[in-house]
Amino acid sequence: MKTLNVGNFGYKKVFLLLVVLVSFTSNADSTATLQFTYSIEAAPCNVVINGGEGDQNTAYINLGDIPSQNLNKPGDASEWKNFSIELRNCPQTTEKYTANFDGAPANADATKYNNDGSASHVEVELQSQAGDILDDNSTLTGNIVDSSAILNLRTRAYSTEGGATGGGIHSAIQLTFTYS
Repeated sequence: MKTLNVGNFGYKKVFLLLVVLVSFTSNADSTATLQFTYSIEAAPCNVVINGGEGDQNTAYINLGDIPSQNLNKPGDASEWKNFSIELRNCPQTTEKYTANFDGAPANADATKYNNDGSASHVEVELQSQAGDILDDNSTLTGNIVDSSAILNLRTRAYSTEGGATGGGIHSAIQLTFTYS
């Protein structure tokens, strides 16, 4: 879900319908005044995922095949998989973005995301390519220049406890953008 910021109020791509209730009486001389309130909102930026598969709303980042022996000891991790998220065609009045990351934290290490795939003792780690940890409820902010911005990210499989077993790795992370 994309979030827009108009003035000091954030909007989550939700349209507001204001209903004004007017009391009418049976008196023919009664008058009623209707007041309509509306706002015009700019369209959000287009979101494009580079380095993954999917569409504007869902991206799949494939970490490839990872031998379980590479995640055998506590703290072992796979190679980083770099990808980027581009914000394109942003309204010209939009100057900044805030990206909020939301997902189930791993039990073994809350700075990682839970793996709900069949592999055990494996978590998913997400960072900016500058090394900022992007765990549950973290935010990443930046400027929108010439109606666009790029978020350079990286992810990998991580074993906090070691002893990873073979199987699939899957973690769902929701990303919500707020624009101002």
